Amino acid sequence: MADFKTHTIVAAGVSGAMTASLLVHFQLSVPLALLYWGAGTLGGILPDIDSDHSKAIRLIFQLLAGIVAVIAVIRFHQQLNIWQLWCAGLAGFLVIYYPVRRIFAHFTVHRGILHSLLANLLYAMLSIVVGFYCLNMPSWVAWGCGCFLFCGALIHLLLDEIYSVDLSGGRLKSSFGSALKITQWDEPLLTIAFIGAIAGLYYIAPADRYWLHLLEKIGSSVVQLV
Repeated sequence: MADFKTHTIVAAGVSGAMTASLLVHFQLSVPLALLYWGAGTLGGILPDIDSDHSKAIRLIFQLLAGIVAVIAVIRFHQQLNIWQLWCAGLAGFLVIYYPVRRIFAHFTVHRGILHSLLANLLYAMLSIVVGFYCLNMPSWVAWGCGCFLFCGALIHLLLDEIYSVDLSGGRLKSSFGSALKITQWDEPLLTIAFIGAIAGLYYIAPADRYWLHLLEKIGSSVVQLV
């Protein structure tokens, strides 16, 4: 499979090309382009969150812990004084990065359901809901982050499948088919739980037609080119 550096570089490159297109053709602002580029790059390493000793799980949980710390400060900034806010942010970071990360690592298996298209959709919906309700993003900005996160995670799965093909030897490696999959089919209850979580997140997610309209314009442009 592709290593951490390859996943990061490719996801960053593809996300950069996508945001550049939005900048040129749809007048996206530079700060938003950078936000979407970051979401796509993060998505490029997110499926390896189930690898207990990878750089990805450490980096992802550092980011998650940082986000929780920020949310804690935003949530309690009117009730607490400055040193109490510092303590609340630090507590949020430490709880996520140490006990939550270790519990997560204990109950996950590498290349399991978290390394699938269904999980990618769950990551995207989570980012939309958290962005809108916890970080006060406008609905269309939150949906944009979700779209780029999903695309970055999809790139990760595609890269792992590409690396499962031994071109020099003309054979398929034993890992072929374990990366780009819809779900972990031998875990039906877990699959149902993921589908339920996605449906629930979609239900509470903010409505927004901006990205649907944008996809329609992109699709019509592609049809005209063909």
